[in-house]
Amino acid sequence: MWKCEFSLMCGKKAIKKNDIVYASGSIFRSAMCLIYVLYAANEMYCINEKGSLDRVIKKDNVVLPRNFQETIEKTISIDKNNLSAAFYEMDKLYSTINDMFD
Repeated sequence: MWKCEFSLMCGKKAIKKNDIVYASGSIFRSAMCLIYVLYAANEMYCINEKGSLDRVIKKDNVVLPRNFQETIEKTISIDKNNLSAAFYEMDKLYSTINDMFD
C-alpha cells in the first residue's frame, strides 16, 4: 500500500506539467500495487503482471472493491484532459482497499 500511495503522490506532480508519460507510469504502478494487495488478501500468488487483473477478477470468492476492474481500466486510459480525474479515482480506490484490509 505504501508504494501505491508513494506512486500517486509523485505522479500528481505530472498534472501541472501535463506530463502524460510520467502520469501514466505512476497510475500503472499504483494499479499494480493495488492488484498485488488484492492477490495477497485473497491468498493468491501474482506471478506475472500480464493478465493479473483478469485472474483476480475471475477467481471465485475473491474480495474486491465494487467496480474494481472498471475503475482500474478507466484510470489507466488517461490523456491530458483527464489527468486530475484519473488520480482522483485512483486515490479513492486506494482508500477503499486500505479501509477494507486495515
